[in-house]
Amino acid sequence: MRSTLPLVFSALVAVGFAACGDGGADTATAASSASSALSSSSAAGGTAGHGGALTTHSAGGSGGTGGQGGEHASSSVATGAGGAGGGCQNLLPAVTEPPAKLSETGLYADITTKKVAAYARAYAPQFSLWADDAKKQRHVYLPECGTIDTTDMDGWQFPVGTRAWKEFSLGGKRLETRMMVRYGSATKDILYATYQWDEEQTDATLVVGGAKNVLGTDHDIPDELGCRRCHGPYPAKGGLPSRFLGLDALQLSHDGPGLTLASLIAEGLLSSPPAGNFVVPGTAIEREALGYLHANCGSCHNDTSEGLLFPSFNARVKTTDADVVSTGAYKTMVNQPTQLFVGFGCNYRLAGGSTANSCSYVRMTERGTDMAPNLKQMPPTGTEVIDVTGTAALGAWIAILPPPP
Repeated sequence: MRSTLPLVFSALVAVGFAACGDGGADTATAASSASSALSSSSAAGGTAGHGGALTTHSAGGSGGTGGQGGEHASSSVATGAGGAGGGCQNLLPAVTEPPAKLSETGLYADITTKKVAAYARAYAPQFSLWADDAKKQRHVYLPECGTIDTTDMDGWQFPVGTRAWKEFSLGGKRLETRMMVRYGSATKDILYATYQWDEEQTDATLVVGGAKNVLGTDHDIPDELGCRRCHGPYPAKGGLPSRFLGLDALQLSHDGPGLTLASLIAEGLLSSPPAGNFVVPGTAIEREALGYLHANCGSCHNDTSEGLLFPSFNARVKTTDADVVSTGAYKTMVNQPTQLFVGFGCNYRLAGGSTANSCSYVRMTERGTDMAPNLKQMPPTGTEVIDVTGTAALGAWIAILPPPP
């Protein structure tokens, strides 16, 4: 059971976030090293003030609605009108409908001053998804009464009630904040919502069907299906069972600001904590390329139950990969014939020594616009500008790879 902070919050409302990929030019706000919590007790609980569905964890003693007596090792979903309950109660309840305004979602303690709530922990992945130079701020709320199931270190499962927010800005102007909440234990139990900021930068409004060229920029807000295309579940596959892209053992294995793998271990928030950080194998050139593929391609092209079936390859790096040749990218992309992108002058996903013969690289250099889509571009959505830094990183790796046989 985690330590708690003596905070009282009123009118807490939960929502979800849709982040179609995680990354961009990253700016992580330093977060409090301790997560906010309500106090738990081994004796009879006090009054549980939240009705409806909320995640609880019984810590012993006698409990009414919202908490059972005895000790329980796992979190559960409790429903009802609240009332006297023993044990721990999460600050934010899990919900299935998003509010109309970002200010009502629980992200901000004061949206006027842009002060983020203490329980919303800032984080940043070490490898970023390209988002046309948009800067991003990311925050996650981890329920006080649960832990992240890390039995599969490459496939974290977040407790019910987890939610995350991701803000996009260009030129110092906030454009959009995406949110997501896990409201049930099934992998499909994820709520997505997107909010568009107003010109005055005072608040953001729920956008149901997406939006184009937000606030005079080329930035587009996806609809819900567009969010599912990257996070899942999506009819044609693509996404990861965890849904929370960028929140994984590899991506948080860094010493930067905000929530990291080390802080999660120190705070006891992982069910099966590792000994320490994980390292992408290889030289600096190899690590940059593998990390780029992990973040920019791996959410769709992976070997999980959610990965695309065709073309079938795995661009994600696993925590168990001991060397470069063990990685999915090396085994399923390097000098492997392309399955789908045929007839465009390239023959391999990645052809050692030749960017021109590497279809993955070629497609990274293709872009379209809202008015003139380009079906050859990769990623296929969320970008209209070529990532010069990313293509350079992949090109540098291709240059030192062995040629096809």
